[in-house]
Amino acid sequence: MRIRVLPLIVVPVLGVALYFGWQGAVRQSDTAPAVDPQESAESAGTLKSSPSTAPVPPAASQASGANAASPAGQLTMQSIPADAPVIDPVAEYKAGKTPEARLAAMARVLAIGHAANPAMLTAALHDESPEVRLTAVQSVGSFAPEVAVPVLQEAAVNSDKDVRDTAWGLVAPYRAEERAAIYERPLSEGTGAVLEEALIEMGRIPEKLGFDALVKVATTTQDAAKAKRLIETMREWTAPSGVTLPPDATPKSIANWWGQSRNNFDDLMMPRAPQQ
Repeated sequence: MRIRVLPLIVVPVLGVALYFGWQGAVRQSDTAPAVDPQESAESAGTLKSSPSTAPVPPAASQASGANAASPAGQLTMQSIPADAPVIDPVAEYKAGKTPEARLAAMARVLAIGHAANPAMLTAALHDESPEVRLTAVQSVGSFAPEVAVPVLQEAAVNSDKDVRDTAWGLVAPYRAEERAAIYERPLSEGTGAVLEEALIEMGRIPEKLGFDALVKVATTTQDAAKAKRLIETMREWTAPSGVTLPPDATPKSIANWWGQSRNNFDDLMMPRAPQQ
């Protein structure tokens, strides 16, 4: 019987070779550095960035919070939508903790419109901030008389001279009856500089309804000094026409005279040429 020696030798040699080859592969895999899945995703992101995975800027992430810091003019830490209905303009204005917030409230309410806008602007005329006060009176220039006149009446007796000056600068375009209504407020309530400013403005172009206001206040006021000052103003108005009011004229006598002369107001205001 012939023994096959070559297969008996080859088989053990192949087995040893396969064993050591497998051990080497295991050691190589153990020493290879591990790949971080996050680093892999970031490296992939450098090739193509999608909006959903792009980093959020710090400002955007802060603004998205429920208690994000309010920008100038925001009423509260959570803003009121610009188109939200206005419930109470005065309350919304007063909710502002800073001048900027109150200015923003005024702008929003005025843009939407509300029947209580005059009340809000009147309240703003007494704001502690000069900017808010001036903005309130300046705002009436673009509104109808029913909104503007009550605010201008309040502004005409305001303690802030800048507010009063601004109000007088807005009065001229209104109709005579609206101007007279504005004038009557400082005539009735004003003293000192407030009263004198009103008389100066009225005297720029004397009007019949303005004369009505002078007579009305002169005959109803309990302030004798004011009544005397108003009568002096009437005398100044009529002097160019040659009409001389008695130096001892009283409010009652002036009222009687005005009742008889009112229909001739244009003649009373017509300057007369000096007689030779």
